[in-house]
Amino acid sequence: MRQRILLSITIILLISIIPGCTNQNSKADQAPSPKSAPSDNNISKKINLSDLQRSNGDTEIAMLVTFLNPLGEGRDSYLSFEIWLNNHKIDLATFPMGKNAKLYDFDGNLISTQPEWETEGVAPHLTGYMNFKVSGDTNKLGGIKLVIENLGITAKREFTWDKEYLAL
Repeated sequence: MRQRILLSITIILLISIIPGCTNQNSKADQAPSPKSAPSDNNISKKINLSDLQRSNGDTEIAMLVTFLNPLGEGRDSYLSFEIWLNNHKIDLATFPMGKNAKLYDFDGNLISTQPEWETEGVAPHLTGYMNFKVSGDTNKLGGIKLVIENLGITAKREFTWDKEYLAL
């Protein structure tokens, strides 16, 4: 299932982010080609994969973040995210992503810090899975905001999901 999600993310990045920031003549700089997209029965009827994805390509590092819990991919007692990173300037394997990420509710209250961070792939295209330990009922939150600080030249990147995605 994670491979299917990654492949869908790759399609979206190729269409929206990658063409503007990579050399289109070099296959080594492009994300891998997808084999298949997620089947409709793996995604809630209320949402589709693009509803759960947030992107940020403002600087030298392009990011695509997918909130995994509504897809049934999150771990119990965790809020889980898949993060696809693309760049050609920074060694992302050495970046302390887990130490620079925090999860907030929409009221600005800190929910969790220092998530588990697991990576797949190699730079310049790296995929990681970020899992924030949470306690309590996340359905009561007004929404969540994932904040990643000091990645490249960007001081802070924010990715938000409304309450409707927490209740799925």
